[in-house]
Amino acid sequence: MAYATIADMVALFSEAELIEISNLDYPDATTINEPVVDRAIADAQAQIDAYLEVRYTTPLVVVPGVLKNYTCDVARYILDKDKPREEVSRRRDLVFYFLKDVAAGKASLPGIPDGTDGSTTPGSTDGDVAIFFTPGRFWTSDTLGDW
Repeated sequence: MAYATIADMVALFSEAELIEISNLDYPDATTINEPVVDRAIADAQAQIDAYLEVRYTTPLVVVPGVLKNYTCDVARYILDKDKPREEVSRRRDLVFYFLKDVAAGKASLPGIPDGTDGSTTPGSTDGDVAIFFTPGRFWTSDTLGDW
């Protein structure tokens, strides 16, 4: 599962910006170069996972909003590779400061327990399903007798 989508990037940065930075070789393009953006998102996720795998099982199944935004920031930096703007570089740097803190145990991903991918709780092997066992029926017409 991808931590972010093209739609997430459009929501954060605008379609016009994505058209521009995904088509550096085609300045007259009028649509987002989706394969280029998808590759940047995948590369960003791989970089992020390198830090997260110290404490979590990657790739995460549950993606906190902060991680979605951070994936978009790193993907934007990757797309803006020829001349990264100061704001783009600064946002990417903030992502990696946070990831270093996560790896060092100084910060955590909200709602994701250590050692998991977010889909299970520690010590559970059954995913997010609760299983109950009962010893069977206690009261039947035979055990009640003459009541």
